[in-house]
Amino acid sequence: MDNKVHLMYAARTPEETIFKGAIDRLQKNHADYLTVDYYFSEIKNSSRIDKKDIEDVLRGKDLQNTLVYVCAPEGIVTMVWSVLQSVNLNPEHFKYESFTTSALNIHKVNIPSKDATVYFQDESKNYEIQVKKDNTLLDELIDKNVPIDYSCKSGDCEMCSCKIKQGEIVSLDGKNLKKYKTGDVILPCVSYAASEKIELAKA
Repeated sequence: MDNKVHLMYAARTPEETIFKGAIDRLQKNHADYLTVDYYFSEIKNSSRIDKKDIEDVLRGKDLQNTLVYVCAPEGIVTMVWSVLQSVNLNPEHFKYESFTTSALNIHKVNIPSKDATVYFQDESKNYEIQVKKDNTLLDELIDKNVPIDYSCKSGDCEMCSCKIKQGEIVSLDGKNLKKYKTGDVILPCVSYAASEKIELAKA
């Protein structure tokens, strides 16, 4: 097998990236051996890991002698595996740890939310749904059969990320509430309507 390592690390911000300092030192000291790509979901001009990113990393490699290890929420693991199958990676060389996070206990948090009309735009269709103030936007979208990607439903995998085109929402950031408005990227799985009209689009 190729002795080189290519690390793809996804986080919200550099400050929330565990062991970033140590990883950066390793990359500097072993540049001929280790390549690191960071993906920051809340940093401008950065992005989340998607299928194309994985395909780009694998391009040109001897896939029968490449080992892929993934530690991520279940939905991300599934997405990576679908890419590996499409490029005929040796299945014995795919190792993973999938995890889920415990559901947020929203009943202990006073959420200043409202009933609202939500307009959701994907690549081919616009949807209009009514949401209840006590339900997350993601739960309402799923309940109304709106096609949206999701996995953990607790704000970690970021598969459900959307951009606010109009309106305001509040999100649970750990145990705290954070307010978002037009132009921001939010996670519907931990977000609630804070205005009576909201327009969302896939991020």
